[in-house]
Amino acid sequence: MTFSFTGKSVSVIAPTGPGLASATVTVDGVNPTTVDENTTSGQRQRVFRATFPTVGQHTLQIVAGTGFQVDALTTTQY
Repeated sequence: MTFSFTGKSVSVIAPTGPGLASATVTVDGVNPTTVDENTTSGQRQRVFRATFPTVGQHTLQIVAGTGFQVDALTTTQY
C-alpha cells in the first residue's frame, strides 16, 4: 500500500490481536519500521507515527504479510 500526502505527521491506526500479522512501514523510502499487530489482547490503536519539522509532501508505504489490517491513516497539517 502506498499513500502520498501533504502534512506534518502521519499515523497508522490498526487493530491488534491474536492471529494478525506484521508489516514494514517506511516514509519517503527511509527508516523502515516493523509493525506487529499479533498481540495477546485485541484493541484498535496507533501502531505507527512519523512527524516532520515542517509541512511537506511525503509518501507512506506499507509492505504487509497476509493478515495485516489497517483501519485508518491520519495526517496533520500543524
